[in-house]
Amino acid sequence: MLWKDAGKTEFRPGDIGVDLDQTFRAIYSTLISLSGKDEADKKVMRKRIINIISKLLGGKTVDVEFVKQLMVSRFAGLFADTQWIRFGHWELRKMMAVLEFLGKANGRR
Repeated sequence: MLWKDAGKTEFRPGDIGVDLDQTFRAIYSTLISLSGKDEADKKVMRKRIINIISKLLGGKTVDVEFVKQLMVSRFAGLFADTQWIRFGHWELRKMMAVLEFLGKANGRR
């Protein structure tokens, strides 16, 4: 079951949470942090997040490669931000935990 996979990551439970609602919150906060500062960018990202969570709840496969590409495509801008470099290692851990969870969720099918 999906909620049983939520707390079973190789990362610390604090990276993604131990309950399904915390996992969804981690997915949302991690991906929304990758969107630009423009409200239109955030709106597009919210639609993508809703699509990912809908697939998870519907028992469908999530395109983890697309999520990875989305994350990697933002690295150049993130690494150029001195504040992100300073505290970004926490976000990187959350990104890895989210990817791990999505991969495990896909593996249940």
